[in-house]
Amino acid sequence: WQSSLDVVFTPFSGKLGIFSAIFTEYDIYLFGGLGLVGWNKHYKNAKSTSDLLNLDTNPDSPTFCQDTGGGQNQECLLHPVKADTGVKIGGSFGAGLNLFLADWVSLNLEFQDIVTRNNIAGLNTTVTDIPPQLTKADKDVFHNVTFQLGATFYMPFKAKRTK
Repeated sequence: WQSSLDVVFTPFSGKLGIFSAIFTEYDIYLFGGLGLVGWNKHYKNAKSTSDLLNLDTNPDSPTFCQDTGGGQNQECLLHPVKADTGVKIGGSFGAGLNLFLADWVSLNLEFQDIVTRNNIAGLNTTVTDIPPQLTKADKDVFHNVTFQLGATFYMPFKAKRTK
């Protein structure tokens, strides 16, 4: 899921003629603000590679990340980090168009991008840190882009508008 709290600026508005027969009003707006994105694990009971291979993931243990042959297991160095789930906060920005079909209804086209940083796979990409830990270097930037088509209904239906 995603949500945002934005400030809207409408720099352009006017009248539009389609085929010199249909005339309507429009406005174009820009917005920006705070975006929220919720991340959940898709496979909730999935085990990490370390658990599947029965490797010791306790960093204080002398057999930490060692396989049955006594060597260090590279999979263990990558996978003991938990997936970064929960609500992530980032920036939100976009633009939209309101095309008024009547005084009380408009067609709304909108583009929005919410940018967050996350490590959804739970991988440790900086394998030099032992014991493995999730750092800022392990997080990727995600663009959650949406295109929305909607309708806006204005009440009361006969609102006073300036000419």
